[in-house]
Amino acid sequence: AFSLELKSPSWKVKKEVREAIRVRREQLFEATEAKTGATVTLTRTPLGADRKYQSARERIFELAGAFDPQRKNDLPLDEIIKILTVSLQDPQLRRSKRWVAAKRGDQAEEANGPGGQRYVYFDYDVQECTGGVTEFKREDGSAIEDCDGKVLPWRRHLIVATVLPTKYTSMRSSYLDGSKGLNSRIFESLWLLDASAPVKKIDGKAGIGAELASVTRSFSVQPAAIP
Repeated sequence: AFSLELKSPSWKVKKEVREAIRVRREQLFEATEAKTGATVTLTRTPLGADRKYQSARERIFELAGAFDPQRKNDLPLDEIIKILTVSLQDPQLRRSKRWVAAKRGDQAEEANGPGGQRYVYFDYDVQECTGGVTEFKREDGSAIEDCDGKVLPWRRHLIVATVLPTKYTSMRSSYLDGSKGLNSRIFESLWLLDASAPVKKIDGKAGIGAELASVTRSFSVQPAAIP
């Protein structure tokens, strides 16, 4: 179970999923703030389940054991952030996300939640394209990103990440006679909260930056009980 707090009544929750059934990357929560264009999303990814991009999948798997209280994997903070921001450095991944430009921010922190669970905080800025992004090569051989649409203003993403055991429960048949029953499995999963807004709205009159920071600090996940 996860928890987060949206203090302002202007937020509109568009999606909220509490159960864990399908063992795959899934968006669990989405909320928007119309006045500033801010959004808050939460995704959950079982480690090793994202096979769309091989290199990204392998790197995410390295996070196993790096967040639990016992620290079975003593991965440094900066290395964790590098793994989670592989899309910023990889041109192919950037284009798949329709980013024409991306850069890491200054935030790089970690904190311990209840029971010693590790949470990592960082940020990055991106410029998104409303259409597809392709690589265009100039006559001199240099490559630039070509946006087939409109390039949107810079947007800042405040990220919180943790990895912990998550119980996935389905109603698929688990008996030889075909009768249905609860079939539960536990997988280490990456929980990633993304609170974002246009950079101009972060510190401007709207002051949404403080609200987004508050949302990220309120986020926590209860680990599954392991028998």
